[in-house]
Amino acid sequence: MPKIVDHDQRRSEIADATIRVIARDGIQRTSVRAVLAETGMSSGALRHYFPSHTDLLRFASIHLNARSEGRVRTARLAGHRSPADQVIAMCEALLPLDEPRREDIRAYAQLAALDGADAQYRADAAPGVGRLARICVELLDPSGRLPEDRRRILADRLHWALDGIAAQEVLFPGHMNAATMRSALREVIEDLVREIEAAAAR
Repeated sequence: MPKIVDHDQRRSEIADATIRVIARDGIQRTSVRAVLAETGMSSGALRHYFPSHTDLLRFASIHLNARSEGRVRTARLAGHRSPADQVIAMCEALLPLDEPRREDIRAYAQLAALDGADAQYRADAAPGVGRLARICVELLDPSGRLPEDRRRILADRLHWALDGIAAQEVLFPGHMNAATMRSALREVIEDLVREIEAAAAR
């Protein structure tokens, strides 16, 4: 009986391996040969799924986005005591608090630096954190007490805070530990909650 191959799973496994190589070795060293060494696959088997290096990086970037979105979705659906706790959990899903998330941040930074024909990843990924920040502000202000322009300002503030905390892992690995990142994020969220509550009291 021929072996049944789950092609979607195989593509995901190749993408996971590619992300590991990108995070560990950098985008310039993420060749097809390097990914072959990471997966243990033959060249023919890999090219069956991804005929070119560009195809491989493109799918890895899509897979990386989906992996991050899955973490955020899981965090959002978990039970939370308050909207602030829900927002914190969703934001933590994107911060480098453990090795899998640190790996994703390092790979994200490498892929986002691509230019020319390979820059599509940046165009796809760039709106993601901003979209999350807007959703978080809406969760903190479900009755719409803030005017729309103020909501945008608060969403931008959260977006920049998340980018800034995450960037520490890329620029200064180990400079911020998980407890420090969580504390910094909580302070940002608490500031947003206070501003929304102040607006409601006026």
